[in-house]
Amino acid sequence: MTGEISVSFKPIEDLKRKGHKFMNIVLITLQAVATLIIIGVLGFWIIKRNILPEDILHILGILAIDIALPCIVFANIMLQFSTS
Repeated sequence: MTGEISVSFKPIEDLKRKGHKFMNIVLITLQAVATLIIIGVLGFWIIKRNILPEDILHILGILAIDIALPCIVFANIMLQFSTS
């Protein structure tokens, strides 16, 4: 007798499977956000060096958050999508 008991509850197993898919989506989203954070740091560096005017970078920042972030998240989710 090893003292191990194996019990399987179907609702718990279903939650684990759903949680796995949810975690994948969270990780994909975090990857997209990390990419935009890197772009943001680059933007701050450009402002500090006065390479581009600050008003142009403001417009680029809006485009990055309102257009690029949703597009990156959607594209990453579609690339990782599986029917199983």
